[in-house]
Amino acid sequence: MKVIAVSVGVPAPLNTARGQVLSSITKQPVTERVRVSFSGLTGDQQADSSVHGGVNKAICLMPSEHYPRWSEFLNRASLPPAFFGENLTAAGVSERSLFIGDVLEVGTARLMVRSPRLPCYKFVARAGRIDAARFMLNEAMTGLYLSVEEEGELGAGDAIRVVVPHPDRVSIADYVDAMMQKLPSGQVEKILRNDALPDDRKQLLARRIEAPLRR
Repeated sequence: MKVIAVSVGVPAPLNTARGQVLSSITKQPVTERVRVSFSGLTGDQQADSSVHGGVNKAICLMPSEHYPRWSEFLNRASLPPAFFGENLTAAGVSERSLFIGDVLEVGTARLMVRSPRLPCYKFVARAGRIDAARFMLNEAMTGLYLSVEEEGELGAGDAIRVVVPHPDRVSIADYVDAMMQKLPSGQVEKILRNDALPDDRKQLLARRIEAPLRR
């Protein structure tokens, strides 16, 4: 497992179905090593701190293996780096191989796997397809959020090592599948008991499983 690209961005106008808004979903790769603080990567900013950023969403990671599938779905020859607005594009990882609460060593920083990155209307605008959010969730190709447990620095080419696996073994994909009502109640309860899953994500899942799923 390793980092393919490190990307940061600043708020810029984005045309969406709700009109023009500010978004930092457009990010650019950087070539130098980047300082990692508890709030995220140096040089990376958020347009709306009520839903992006914060200690439990300090860094967004997307598996590089998703890019070919998304290119096919969006009918594009290729996608630009950091297309999904991620900070780390990484090879050899997936939503099914990383578990909520796992502690990763990347460069000199230690990061904890916290929750899936869930799609919003800004991502739909970026993708240019109204069904992009549904595709992301159905395929559990969401990417994920990391908190910073130990500050440090990282860069492209750094190895990603799981140094402290979480004993619950609840994957990021398990959470997404639960959101899509694909898991039995016993597994959902296990997810909700996970001590590394942020409270807002527990509340969101609890609300979702109480409501009928619209397909």
